[in-house]
Amino acid sequence: MRISFLPLVAAVGLSAVTLPASSDQTLTGDQIKALISGKTLYVSNPKKGDSWKMYHGADGKSVDTRGGEGGWSISDKGEHCNDLAKAPGFKCAKVVDKGDGTYERVSDDGKLKVVWTKIVDGKDF
Repeated sequence: MRISFLPLVAAVGLSAVTLPASSDQTLTGDQIKALISGKTLYVSNPKKGDSWKMYHGADGKSVDTRGGEGGWSISDKGEHCNDLAKAPGFKCAKVVDKGDGTYERVSDDGKLKVVWTKIVDGKDF
């Protein structure tokens, strides 16, 4: 009688396979502030297919390449908030580090708002 251990070895080998953990990390308010204060964000809206740059001054003022001006802040919940003159009222969202140099602004209900594809020091426009 011949016994094959191949199925057993295959099953044991497959059970030892682990998938890498997700690199997504929701940033704290302090982390967001350190990341964007005094810097230009390259912003992309995949849903609308457009992109622009937005400068976040250390003084809480912001301006973008689409003519938008206003302010930015961190909410009590640790979310990034924009208050632009053309769309008044603070619009807040979580910031998620994707682990590849990009960051997503995500609403409380999990919807992607925009992607920050690049962040550079100073005002880059």
